[in-house]
Amino acid sequence: MPGFLAQLALITFVVHIRSTTVWQFVVILLAIFSSIAVAFWKKRTRSDATTSLQAISCAAAALFGLMAGYLGLCLYRSTAFPEEYKRGEQIMTRVTWHNIFSGLAFHPRLARDFQIQLDDASIIRATGKYLVAHGEEMQTGRRWGGKSPRFTGMRWTPYDRAVRDLLIDTFCRRPWDCIVAMAYYKPVALVKNLAWLYGVRRSPSSLDLLTSPTVGNIVKSQVIQATERLDAQGLRQGPWTPMALVMMGLFAFPIRLVPESRHVGFAVLFLLFGSLIPVLVGYPVPHTIAEIGIMAGVTFHFLLITQFLHRRQ
Repeated sequence: MPGFLAQLALITFVVHIRSTTVWQFVVILLAIFSSIAVAFWKKRTRSDATTSLQAISCAAAALFGLMAGYLGLCLYRSTAFPEEYKRGEQIMTRVTWHNIFSGLAFHPRLARDFQIQLDDASIIRATGKYLVAHGEEMQTGRRWGGKSPRFTGMRWTPYDRAVRDLLIDTFCRRPWDCIVAMAYYKPVALVKNLAWLYGVRRSPSSLDLLTSPTVGNIVKSQVIQATERLDAQGLRQGPWTPMALVMMGLFAFPIRLVPESRHVGFAVLFLLFGSLIPVLVGYPVPHTIAEIGIMAGVTFHFLLITQFLHRRQ
């Protein structure tokens, strides 16, 4: 339990500095409830209930620790953040619905019809057009700052609620396009960007979505320049490179000592699928695939190590 609390404190700090990593809280919560469900099932099907009760107690303590960590983070934000964040106009972390709607730009028809790309300005404009079309007209744009020069006076809380309404309306009117965007276009882009990250593909996918009438090709150019520098320094390597295999091979012996090594496998799978949440709900571009890039490599190494140990037995 002390080890769990120490890791929970570290994860809470990571969520504080990068709000999109809140998926780790979700994964831990799912793992806790899964452990409780399995423990209750074992208690009902086996005569020895002591181990099951211990597992339930540990899971309940972990749940309490998780809730304490999240509530503690919320309390810190409410007391330490400036007054501007408490008036209901600004968001303490980052916009949510804005990023989800941005991901629809991966679908060519949605991107064309809404005239959106992976830039804030096009999403703000699409939201303004939606509000005007639904009778809200110009006063709503003024209320959340959509009419301020270069969107410098945005009030992100009311704006994000407006994007939420736009997203719900889009899904109700065009459910198939929204599903295809999440189930096909985003996964394809993710696989291509992972291939770029590992050095298999020369350039990332969907670079044209990073262009913008507002800022031009700055982001696209930065990604290209970053790729050239990574290649020049030999840093774009896959998890199958000799050095990576040697380093991960050091974990083969500790895994062999774990009585129930499948528990480690469950943890790896939980983290792998959890790391998919931000990119499939939001959008998979080079600067958002760090977590899934790490977990894909970890999963590859874990499967390789377990197969090696299995053959040695």
